[in-house]
Parts: sequence; structure tokens; C-alpha cells
Amino acid sequence: MGLDISLIRIVKEETEPYHWFEAKSSPELKDAYADYIVDRTETYQNGETVTFPVYYYIEISHQRKGVKSSFYDRYLPDVTILTREGLFELASHIDHEHKARFRKLFINKFEEGKNLIMMGY
Repeated sequence: MGLDISLIRIVKEETEPYHWFEAKSSPELKDAYADYIVDRTETYQNGETVTFPVYYYIEISHQRKGVKSSFYDRYLPDVTILTREGLFELASHIDHEHKARFRKLFINKFEEGKNLIMMGY
């Protein structure tokens, strides 16, 4: 698995397959996005049906590379950024070659309280 940085907007219903994550994996979102938690039901090949709370999202921007080595010292895998201040700190770990693209796709489109940054590696 490689690096993934995504700017997303949480929505109330599924818009694309696989654009969801379990609510328990991001407890930091509960206060701001509690109204967006939706029960999702999955039926497995063995016929078992399971229902669990999820967040659905729309991906606005995505980046797979272009971070400095300091990024990995600063951030653990599976981090969520909710504030503009956090976004600017993340920007300080983007390498020079990808800085302009990051500004255009993430900083210029970020709306605090309406979307967030989801990262994983």
C-alpha cells in the first residue's frame, strides 16, 4: 500500500462503490459529522448479513506521492485533518515539486467544516 492523501466531503448516502469507511475507525469525526453516520448492510458470500455504522464520502482531490521524509516522522498512518491550520502544517511536508499542485487541489478547495483531509499509507 502506498501513500494516499484525499480531500473529501462527507455525504449522507453512497455515491460510489468503496467510498465509505467505518465510523469507529474515525472517532474524531463524531462531534462534527454525527448526523452523517449511516447504517450500511453487507451480505457476505456465506450468507451472513452484518450492519455497521459508516460515513459515505465524495472525493474532491487525491494525491499519491510528493511528500518529504518528514511527513512520515510527523504523521502516523490513517490520519484525518479537519482544520485549515492542520492543512497548512501538512503542506509544509509536501515536496517542492508537488507544492503548486497541492495548493491548487487541496488548499484552494478546502472548506473548514465542510470537508476534510483523509490520509493513509
